[in-house]
Amino acid sequence: MDVAVENKADEIKADETNVVPQTKKKRAFYKTTIWLTVVMVYMILVTVVGYIAFYDQDFNNPTNTLNAYVHVLQDQADAGKTLPKAMNEVVVQMMKSEVENDEGLQELATQSFNIILGGLLAFLSASAAMVFRND
Repeated sequence: MDVAVENKADEIKADETNVVPQTKKKRAFYKTTIWLTVVMVYMILVTVVGYIAFYDQDFNNPTNTLNAYVHVLQDQADAGKTLPKAMNEVVVQMMKSEVENDEGLQELATQSFNIILGGLLAFLSASAAMVFRND
């Protein structure tokens, strides 16, 4: 009976030595997959928000939005006409409000980019800390 117990113990040990490495491999694969997925999501977010924040768009380039108003004033001047004083003040006020709105949008886009970039750097820093802690 003692031999049967020893044989059973040997079988269990042999089985554990086969199962444990396979389980560790699966865990490592899932950890890597999740890590790569998170990094890819951050990279997509950084790319999209960076494009919005820094690409030459209306709110990134105030001359694009002001050109319409400048053309109206220039067309009137070229035709030898002058806008009434009240209309001229309205156009100038609209130009100022457009510039202020564009500055607000630019600030928001830049802050969003900085927040996402900070999140990515924090994630990478935490990942590096975990790797070096485990080694």
